Order: sequence, then C-alpha cells, then structure tokens
Amino acid sequence: NGVRELRRLDKESEIILISKDKEVYSRCILHHYLSGHRTLEELNFAEPDFTELYQVEWRNGKACTKVKTEEKVIVLEDGEEVAYDKLLIATGSAPALPPIDGLADSLKAGFALTNREVLDLTEIPKTMVVVGGGVIGLEMASYFNSVGSKVYVVEMLDHIAGPVDREISTLLQKDYASRGVEFILGARVTSIKDKKVCYEKD
Repeated sequence: NGVRELRRLDKESEIILISKDKEVYSRCILHHYLSGHRTLEELNFAEPDFTELYQVEWRNGKACTKVKTEEKVIVLEDGEEVAYDKLLIATGSAPALPPIDGLADSLKAGFALTNREVLDLTEIPKTMVVVGGGVIGLEMASYFNSVGSKVYVVEMLDHIAGPVDREISTLLQKDYASRGVEFILGARVTSIKDKKVCYEKD
C-alpha cells in the first residue's frame, strides 16, 4: 500500500522496495492458509504485475539491518548500502513475544503465528499448546482441534477472547470445550523447555 500511494503522489521518482521476504503475503491471514480457507496465492494481495505497474525496483530476500540517517543510506544484511532521498519504514507489526525463559529456543520447534515459517508446517502435531487465548489464537486452536491434535490454550487472563463481552467469552469457551479444547486460564507461562510449557497460576 505504501508503494501504491507513493506512486499515486509521484509519477516519476525512483522507488526501491526492500523486504526480507521473497514473496508478498499478508501476515494477518496466515491462519487462513492453515485452516484451508485460503490458498498460498490468496495470501498475496498484490497485483500479478505489481513491479511493472508501479515502476518499482523490488529487492527481495534481504533484510535491512541499519539506517545511517546522516548519510541517508540503509545497510542490508549482506553489507550492501542503498542510498535514499526519502525513507519510508513500513515494517508492519511483529508478534509480541513475552520474556519467557526458553522461548527463543522453543521457536525452533514452534512458531509465532505471524512468522513466514507457519507456511512450512507440514506435519500435524499430536499435541498443540497455544499460548494466548486471543481471537487468532482461538482460530488456531480450532484448526488444530479439527485435524486431530489435542489442544491446550494457556491464557494469562481469567477469560478468553480478550476484550469481548464476558458472556460471549463464556459461550466461546463452552463451544471450544465441547470439541475437546482444554483451557488453562489465569496462568502465566514461566518457561518453555524440552517441548513442555511450564506455568504458574495465582
């Protein structure tokens, strides 16, 4: 969207798009791919001729690691430097990873939902622990439950679905529980080690 708007405002200037991803996809709807509601192609919201249509040079597969503001240069992960006149940082959001002991290592055997690695998940786990009982976490719990995984949802609050009405939250929990999903509410995850999620309850 940033490229589209820039080209709308300026028909002539050179636009360079840099991204660590090699393809265009929406992070917000990755769970739709796992649930079967969208194909890989349907995760892509850009036009097939995006680069030609908007006259943009797309350098994909390289992350930006540093910005030299005084020199107006960005540095890519391979050391290449790219000069700019104006810089738009449009990195979007990143999953909020709490300070849990062992979490970084555990992501090698798991994933944060908005990461590209979710698309590489090919084997359905026997047991799935979903840390976080928000809307997206519940959708993932529903998906893994539907394909045969034993699903546990660990949520720090005493209810699921975040800020929704408590009556709706209770109905959602009953519905999920009727399908075999188990909830551990009011629980703070303390560590993740040896494929085990450890938690404390008040």
